[in-house]
Amino acid sequence: GSVLTSGGVARGGVQDVFGLLTDSSYIKGTSVHRVLRISGDSTSEMTALTDLRKGDLVLCQKGIPGSQVPVYNDERLDVSDAQELGKHISNMSMDNIQGSGLYLSDKFHNKSGYFSINIYNVLKKFDAFVFRIPKKILYAPKEYVAAYLRGYFDGGTRFHLNRITATAACRELASDIVYLLNLFEINAEITTTLTGFEVVISGRDDIDRFRQEIEFLKNTHDFSGARVKPVNSGIDYEKLCQEYNARVPEMSQSFLRLPPDLTELMKNLDKYEESFRQLGLEHKFNTLRLLSHTGCRVTEVTEYAKYTGKDEVFGVVNVEGSHTWCANGIVVSDIVHPDNTAGQI
Repeated sequence: GSVLTSGGVARGGVQDVFGLLTDSSYIKGTSVHRVLRISGDSTSEMTALTDLRKGDLVLCQKGIPGSQVPVYNDERLDVSDAQELGKHISNMSMDNIQGSGLYLSDKFHNKSGYFSINIYNVLKKFDAFVFRIPKKILYAPKEYVAAYLRGYFDGGTRFHLNRITATAACRELASDIVYLLNLFEINAEITTTLTGFEVVISGRDDIDRFRQEIEFLKNTHDFSGARVKPVNSGIDYEKLCQEYNARVPEMSQSFLRLPPDLTELMKNLDKYEESFRQLGLEHKFNTLRLLSHTGCRVTEVTEYAKYTGKDEVFGVVNVEGSHTWCANGIVVSDIVHPDNTAGQI
């Protein structure tokens, strides 16, 4: 899925494409396509896709829910259709697992062979003949998205005392599922298994939101082993405080002292803006501001960018104001940075 809040995109022709997997997203682009990387020293920069390495942190942004009720043959589709679609995709995903080391097509295998008429008709309603979330779901109101996820997790979920897991046939599908969950502020991770990929929801707050928002497993399973997961900001706060304090002149009363923890700073960030700027730490403040936005978080690179073949790519254009452009949640352009145009995607 992708969210566009800027002026648009431009076609870039067919080029060599690479795929990069993080613990919560998968993104494809050319070797010069850049994403927003967060460093431990509180700085951030646009970094080429192929320059990222395992362990690097990049910025993710929560998507925007749609508002278009899905239609087929001039008739509005029901939320039950979306739930049925999710269940079929989940079931077929379990039968079409790709090895984690392979980069194959995301199309269903044996498409004409094992589809029942009922399954085919549901897929046709949503133009859903690849392992990606169809546009009719991406652009739909949240109740359709929740229904799709309810069906998906109903179709192939494993439950534990401390987490919920669902199988995904390929990186793209796993990334799309995580993206949809993020619309409800439910954080999830992508893990690789011996046979493919899994989407994992493990934080206690995230499991609670999943049960409430998706209305699945509300009162039927014990998740007493789940714990609250600390948020990874990618910032070494102790190091930031040391640098900040080292620049404050002795006996100076004009600079605010930083609070003892990063969470407290983020709650009152604007109050410290002038102090950061006067101390020459403006770029670090800009990074903190990015991370303070609702729905923004860091995601860790788990596989470096690998060649996936040739495909049509697009360039981000007309990024204005406070707009950002992201692909599968990963921020590929932001106005805070002087160069506002991301590379090919």
